[in-house]
Amino acid sequence: MNMWIICTGEPVPFLPDEADNRFLRAGRLAKFLAQAGHRVTWWTAGFDHYGKRQRPVPACAPVDSGTSGLDLIFLPSRGYTRHMSVQRFLDHRDVGTAFRRHAPSADVPDVILCSYPLIELADAAVAYGRLHGVPVVLDVRDLWPDIHYERISARTGLPVKGLFLPYELQARRAFCRADAVVAITSGMLDWVHRRFGRTPDLPQDRVFRQVKDRPETSADSAPALDAYWAGKGVDLADGKLRFVWSGSIVPDTDGPTLLQAIGMLKPDTAARIEIVICGVGALVPAVEAVAARHPCLKYAGWVSERELNHLLAHSHVGLLCYLDRPDFQMSTPNKVIDYCAAGLRILTNLTGEVARLSNDPDFLINYPTGNAAALAEQIAALAADRDRFSEASAAARAVFDAEFDAAKVQPRFAAYLEAIGRQ
Repeated sequence: MNMWIICTGEPVPFLPDEADNRFLRAGRLAKFLAQAGHRVTWWTAGFDHYGKRQRPVPACAPVDSGTSGLDLIFLPSRGYTRHMSVQRFLDHRDVGTAFRRHAPSADVPDVILCSYPLIELADAAVAYGRLHGVPVVLDVRDLWPDIHYERISARTGLPVKGLFLPYELQARRAFCRADAVVAITSGMLDWVHRRFGRTPDLPQDRVFRQVKDRPETSADSAPALDAYWAGKGVDLADGKLRFVWSGSIVPDTDGPTLLQAIGMLKPDTAARIEIVICGVGALVPAVEAVAARHPCLKYAGWVSERELNHLLAHSHVGLLCYLDRPDFQMSTPNKVIDYCAAGLRILTNLTGEVARLSNDPDFLINYPTGNAAALAEQIAALAADRDRFSEASAAARAVFDAEFDAAKVQPRFAAYLEAIGRQ
């Protein structure tokens, strides 16, 4: 089959400058489908969302990915420097316009999978599908524009409902006309039906979760990875109870509460634990300042997936410090998958979809959002019972096996798209 995957905002590890990044949902599915024998085109952005730079690629011309059967097409736009800015909205409009202009010159596909957001691309993809008789599946991964309302209201204290009405109308049109909708959680799929008036309980609307390959570390590479972490000040054989927070280190999380809690730890607790933070973002200076005062905190910066997997294999508790707001409640962040794959218990303030993954009390450990004293108490309680919490969580690994294992989920997702394409 000829398949299009339309998704911006992900790394493109096919490019030399991004080869150290992990494949995310669209990229790994595109690669999987091509390796299964399909002809795949991944439409993405010429602007790198993570690196905030223009990619050195030709605009709107097929680029060989290096994987047989898979081409990349990069849609041009102006770029932006801040996640929440007028420039970003204009950038997204550019991307949608570029797709509408250039898609008609490409060979007509048998099926299209388009990520939502971008709202502009979802609307454009559905319009293209209607015009050319191509079934379009929208893949819901974030709650736009509602999350913009939440963030602006939180920052300004002003009621802003209706500010993004044109985007709401675009989204409603796209969802009501799409042939099918999939989502990474049932909460997000329910949100589409409720928010945009799409008929609920349609048999073609499904949930396909984010996935990950089962991590493996060869014995030959272990010494080099141990040495890498030793260079970061992390002794993986020190016998301490190790906590890991990996992801975007930004203020728009409950990270500040974690940093406060570290400052509240008693010396005997701090001596028995190690907290390793991996990632980049605007909160990093605050992390480094706390690490300078409290040796139990190590800041490792950005690390590759291979290095992170090795760290997680020698750690015990995954930290999931987000704001407990609707978009996070309806989602399962990628870090949940990483932690489950490694058999880590999850210490989190989140409710919602994460809590629904398992009712085993040995899976999630909760603390109240913004309550640094309560978080410090939880950390101390875990440190006091190190023998128990240093053992892998069977419940976490069971969640990974059932929900997130790429070897099980991706073939089902591929078969689903093939069936839609044959309709």
